[in-house]
Amino acid sequence: MNSKYSNGYIPKIEYWLSVSKQAIQNGNIKESEYALQKAEYFIGRHQAVYGNNTIAGVDFTQQLLELDEI
Repeated sequence: MNSKYSNGYIPKIEYWLSVSKQAIQNGNIKESEYALQKAEYFIGRHQAVYGNNTIAGVDFTQQLLELDEI
């Protein structure tokens, strides 16, 4: 595995979720939607490569459910 992704795609997922949250706080819905699309892409990539919602013992199921609610 490339060292760039030694933690899988988790840093990218966390980044885009934080961008989305900040955009919501600023009232920028379009930016939030874009950031959520990016987060969903990296979530899908992580699941495709690593096969589940648990990374390094942390279960991200709740965060994924929250994405579905937005």
